[in-house]
Amino acid sequence: MKNLALLMFALCLFTGAFSQDKNNSFQFGKPTQEEFSMNSYSKDTTAPAVILYEEMVVYYEINQQ
Repeated sequence: MKNLALLMFALCLFTGAFSQDKNNSFQFGKPTQEEFSMNSYSKDTTAPAVILYEEMVVYYEINQQ
């Protein structure tokens, strides 16, 4: 039983450690002139527009009643 509890603890610990990927394939910074003058997007040629940047703010409110 003690081994099972230790195993569960280790799994929870390692799952949290590797849950967020640090290798992002995108770059931050100002949009380049090439991005502004794009006429088509190679990954989706039917897309009418491409979102270069999107920001989101999330708030959680916890009511304990």
